Amino acid sequence: MGQYKVIENFMGKPLKKKIDEVEVLDSENEKTSEQDLSKGRFKLYSTDELDMDIVQSDEFKDFILKSEYVERNLALQKPSEEELNKPVSTSIKVYRGKQVQNVGLDELRDLIKTAKDIKQVVVEQVSIKEATRVSMLFEPDKEKVGERYNKLLSGSDAGPKEKIASLAPAIEENPTDEINSKKLIELESKLNNGFLEKENYQSETQKKNIESNQRLVRDRKPEEEKPESINLKEKVELKFKQELLPEEEEYTPQEIEEFSQVVQEEVAANKFKFKSTVDTTSLEKNDQDLSKIGKALEESEEDKELELKKVSFSKQTLTRKKGKVHNGYYYRAKDHVELFKMGSSYLRDFKDGIKSFAFSCVGLPTDREKTVFGVSAFFNYHSDVNMVIVTENFDSSFYSEFVGKFETEKRNVPEEDLFYKVHVAKGFEVIELTELGKIERKIRNYDFEDFLDHLVDSYDLVLWDLPEIDSMNSFKELYFPVIRTLDNVSLIVGQNKNMMDDITQMIEYFKRYQVTIKGLLFAPDRASDKKKGGTSD
Repeated sequence: MGQYKVIENFMGKPLKKKIDEVEVLDSENEKTSEQDLSKGRFKLYSTDELDMDIVQSDEFKDFILKSEYVERNLALQKPSEEELNKPVSTSIKVYRGKQVQNVGLDELRDLIKTAKDIKQVVVEQVSIKEATRVSMLFEPDKEKVGERYNKLLSGSDAGPKEKIASLAPAIEENPTDEINSKKLIELESKLNNGFLEKENYQSETQKKNIESNQRLVRDRKPEEEKPESINLKEKVELKFKQELLPEEEEYTPQEIEEFSQVVQEEVAANKFKFKSTVDTTSLEKNDQDLSKIGKALEESEEDKELELKKVSFSKQTLTRKKGKVHNGYYYRAKDHVELFKMGSSYLRDFKDGIKSFAFSCVGLPTDREKTVFGVSAFFNYHSDVNMVIVTENFDSSFYSEFVGKFETEKRNVPEEDLFYKVHVAKGFEVIELTELGKIERKIRNYDFEDFLDHLVDSYDLVLWDLPEIDSMNSFKELYFPVIRTLDNVSLIVGQNKNMMDDITQMIEYFKRYQVTIKGLLFAPDRASDKKKGGTSD
């Protein structure tokens, strides 16, 4: 952890452009630790107050915490009263699948308890305090500063910013000093003297004129630039002397009188504006350095508004543990070889990015449910995934009969005052299609299709145990959005039970909605369609 990039927002405002990155001052100021949150406590600042809020460890028992910390003295713009009253800024981001949510501390507690799709939580905190010691306003490397300083003394053409930065060695010798107006005046004098000593002046008179103009620029008052403060006679004389008559030429009294009369007429007609009593023409003709230096000095005046503060940045990353939760159902399959062959095909698709698998049949509901359950058992054994089965009727399903013990939870529909039930078992969850139907009828703030997208994104794997085509046709407002989320569909076909017309009907139905047909799965010919234990595959 050598460096941190400065976070985008600091106390509600972007950091000053000059501060590109925060470097660690020394090893004592950098700390990194990683710990299991099944023991101990995890501390967070509240976003609303300065007191420490405690998040109990049992809420984060499935996460590993990595803490990082860095601090540095930085020159920042003077904080506002609001910023001073809130010296700690906290940002909490929750990563759920492809989504990133910015949440508060209370919302984080609720999400940790209810959302099973959270992969990572990142907490960033920035605080500013008074610096414990005064540091340089500009933070240059000593050797580089020395090189720039030597170039300045040797008369090299360093840029204005480099010349100003070259004051740093003097400040470094006495860290308690601050850059003040006196040092800026000394710098201005030094730079101007060096400028005047150059050999690009053709006469001593010209040099004196420039020196005089420098004093006028420095000492002039704002009202001197206002033409209203000069009477008509002075204006005519000013225009006559400075602009309309070339220097070092002689004119007869008659020429001067005639010219003066013309000027007076022009003044009366307001045909031209007068300039200040300071003539900077010679400065502009000879060199542009003074204007550049003046601009650089103005920039330095802005920098004088900076204050040295101790900036602390901490980052705490909570990552969900990758430990697998085996439910053991894979071992109870009657034919492991067939289950492995079938499951491997779905696993290959899953690794290619397919995550929404559907299963459909005609007249074989239990075989369909056993097939879906067999796929879930295979994934539970061979891969660490967060999966859900969506079925028509949970209470009378094979899942409820075979697994037996489920815990029922209520989940909130985002941005809605709606809840839906989720049946949670070891290694997978089950949601009823009737629960989705309730949401479809009552959702108000956004489309039902958007909720389905959110639901699919919140799991690694979704297995759709779809009812027969007649049921889907009678409830199109629910099943059409569901079909839109499917990546592919597998058709369960019974040997000696399904006619070719049944199979053709299913294929044409899903092709009409442009759903990929993964293939046909043949169910064995059994005397009883209801038989507890094992899978048909």
